[in-house]
Amino acid sequence: FSCTVSSGYVTPVYQWQQSFNGNTFSDILGENTTTLQAYYGANAAVGIYKYRLQVAEASNFASSQCRISSDPLTITIKSLPTATVSSNSTVCENARVILNAAGGINYEWQGPANFTSTSSQPIIQNVQMQNGGMYTVKVTGSNSCFVFGSTNVVVNPSPIATVSFAADTICVGSTISLTAGGGVNYEWFPATFLSTPQQQNTQATPLNDIIYNVNVANSFGCADTAVVNIKVIKKPVVNAGADITTIAGKTVQLAGSISGDVSSFVWSPINFMVNENTLTPLVNPPTDYEYVLTAFAPNNCGISTDTVQLKIFNGIFIPNAFSPNGDGKNDTWNIPILEAYPLHSLTIFNRYGQVVFQRNKTFTAWNGYFKGRLLPAGNYIYLIDLNNGTPILKGSFLMIK
Repeated sequence: FSCTVSSGYVTPVYQWQQSFNGNTFSDILGENTTTLQAYYGANAAVGIYKYRLQVAEASNFASSQCRISSDPLTITIKSLPTATVSSNSTVCENARVILNAAGGINYEWQGPANFTSTSSQPIIQNVQMQNGGMYTVKVTGSNSCFVFGSTNVVVNPSPIATVSFAADTICVGSTISLTAGGGVNYEWFPATFLSTPQQQNTQATPLNDIIYNVNVANSFGCADTAVVNIKVIKKPVVNAGADITTIAGKTVQLAGSISGDVSSFVWSPINFMVNENTLTPLVNPPTDYEYVLTAFAPNNCGISTDTVQLKIFNGIFIPNAFSPNGDGKNDTWNIPILEAYPLHSLTIFNRYGQVVFQRNKTFTAWNGYFKGRLLPAGNYIYLIDLNNGTPILKGSFLMIK
């Protein structure tokens, strides 16, 4: 502080005074010039301080009535904000850093890699090694006073996970070696079909297509993940179709099908066959015959086959008798060739004209029963409509007991 005193004094004496309540001033010992230096440390009391200079001739300075006082100078000491600063350090590379500051109304952050922010909780995504270091924040309170705080962020390096393998396609039942790298601790998941899921090297024998992940951690506990996608080739499922009953000279169509992994297929033999390169070729063998459908899996992973039987009849043979006595011989009355006529209908009458058996578009043989009871021996009449434009077949047969 400094004060200017007008001329007119012969031997002036100066005295600085201070007041802590604004009303009562007291002398400051040793402060007897026109300037004053006051120091306010970190522990200075919050409040209003006033200062003034008094002057008088040396001869009458002892009399307070003879002193002249300057206008007071006022100093206001405001409270500093109580700031708290922290972070979620230590973090791994490629993670995120969360900085925290509290205790003020305004925040000014500065940090490594030209970092700045005015948020109370700034977040640094995907941190790199250059983001590690000291972060300083200026915390300003509502009275415009401020303090500085800091927090040190440690960024540990993350590993780069790798996985190596001989091939990404295997045959079902085969084993593939998987080797991870980049860290000191390893964990494979899912652990299904793995020999050592918590080792760097493991053997996999999956039954289906599968994706394996390996979590690789380094000495800092930081981790990375590598992925391997394994395709498992299975033997195809082959169906040559249902067995067929037909009459000689009639062309029928096979109903082959294949599901699963397949690279190619072949019918054998190809005798009496048209369009053998399809799953549904046309065939017309002269006698009973069988065809084999063979499918090949990719990568030499297996062969599957299935056979379809063709029963060839030279005409419609209708049995003239049967004996439902349970001896295992001719226990039912049946006409197998009717399977070649899927739209046919069959009706059987007793001698009184009562319908005792009837079927439409099915191939159930008659066992001689009607309403749960075995009918008596004797003649029975049949009526067969092939539903193909040919005349209805009529006749009789004998039930023998």
